[in-house]
Amino acid sequence: IIDHNKLEEHLGTDADLEQFNKKRKELGLGYFADIVLNHVDWDHPWTKERQDYFHKEGDIKDWNDPLQVENGKVTGLPDLDQDHPEVFKKLMDYTKDWIDRTQASSIRLDAVKHIGHKFWKKFIQEIKKFTGKKKDFLFLGEFLHGDPLQYRPYIEDGFNAFFDYPLYYGIRDAFVWKKSLLSLAARIQQREDIFPDKIHLLTFLENHDMPRFIDLSDNISVTDLKQAFAFMMTQRGIPMIYYGMENLARGKTGEEGRVDFDWSFLPGKRLVKKMISLRKDHISFRRGTVDELEVRDDLYIYRRVHSLEESIVVIHRGDEAKDYIFELPDKDLFKGEKSLENLLDVRRFQIRNGRALLHMDPHDLMIFSHARKNVLAKTIAQEKRRLWKVKLKLTSALEKEDEVFAVGSNAALGTWDTLAAAGPFKDGTLSVLMPYKAVAEFKLIRKKEDGSIIWENGDNRGVFVNQKNKEIYLTPRF
Repeated sequence: IIDHNKLEEHLGTDADLEQFNKKRKELGLGYFADIVLNHVDWDHPWTKERQDYFHKEGDIKDWNDPLQVENGKVTGLPDLDQDHPEVFKKLMDYTKDWIDRTQASSIRLDAVKHIGHKFWKKFIQEIKKFTGKKKDFLFLGEFLHGDPLQYRPYIEDGFNAFFDYPLYYGIRDAFVWKKSLLSLAARIQQREDIFPDKIHLLTFLENHDMPRFIDLSDNISVTDLKQAFAFMMTQRGIPMIYYGMENLARGKTGEEGRVDFDWSFLPGKRLVKKMISLRKDHISFRRGTVDELEVRDDLYIYRRVHSLEESIVVIHRGDEAKDYIFELPDKDLFKGEKSLENLLDVRRFQIRNGRALLHMDPHDLMIFSHARKNVLAKTIAQEKRRLWKVKLKLTSALEKEDEVFAVGSNAALGTWDTLAAAGPFKDGTLSVLMPYKAVAEFKLIRKKEDGSIIWENGDNRGVFVNQKNKEIYLTPRF
């Protein structure tokens, strides 16, 4: 920002803005004003006239040091001191002015982790008073962090919307790095625990800061992208589709990915249109409760349940074709039906005795949907409150078994807090009570007498709590 009072020249004039607002309102579209409160350009007059407006800490060198992260320079830009009374007032006036001038229905707040919580609490309270008559006004925080737990302080500050980086990293790990789909499902459940329904999540595969999805790895295929995009579009959240998805735009960094749109080459257009239509036509994808039905390393089956509809998504990530006998979750719903129809193609799968035989191709994707009249979401919630005993069993003896604990992503496993880990193992077994249909990531740890912790090697383990998984056998990897 060089001048807080003027439109950026490349975006047009005030007359263009007026015309834009007129047209978007005719179309029933909302608008986010992009508000930057952390830094300014070196050519901003304040850098010469009011140097007391800025922090003096210099560039951020240690990104794990919260003081440096909040007070240091981001990419070398002058970092504003929001605790300065004059700075606070100017930033408030600037924000209110642009909400009025742009007639914004919400605001995007840039680089939120680089500003302290004291400022955010006061800022959001004042803007809420200013926009009191605006319904569903969103404070959309850009917080680039993959751990849902780290978002809690910002929810307490008053943020009611976030870019969904936890889901982004989960999708990347599953469909690019080919990590277990149990890890992705565990991320979904942890996300549901941290973010209540009143918190809006903007889901995405690409944005201006991140590499293009197709360029995250040399080994990623268009089929991987299709599965990842379909997963995002059938999950909770507000999908954000970055321009260029339609022509599979390339770029190994965020900057490289900011390319001109190629209207002559649109290989991804059909997929984008299809998934937008499916989400638009099926309320279960927009408002339904999430219910995991089967989760394995390379298979993820879940449903979205709404009082008017139930939709089922099957993602098979394996390299080989497989037949899978799918136990329909609600047999009464499909009573009288002879087959399931995949909404993505012309395939149908025969139903017999409440089961469907799914012929899954390598890297397959299936979506089924059926109207319903009963409210099942409450039943699902009650079912998930049931506690289920899972026995973790070591396949090989350890010299000091009483040192071994299990720590993981849900409360029963300590939410990754080693002090609250489940255990210790006794006689090679550890019984853990977890909610039915819980999906959790975890690892074994050893707690030494001196207080030190030894983590086992390798990727996180995963468990899906259901009737088939009453006992989980583990080979220690210390």
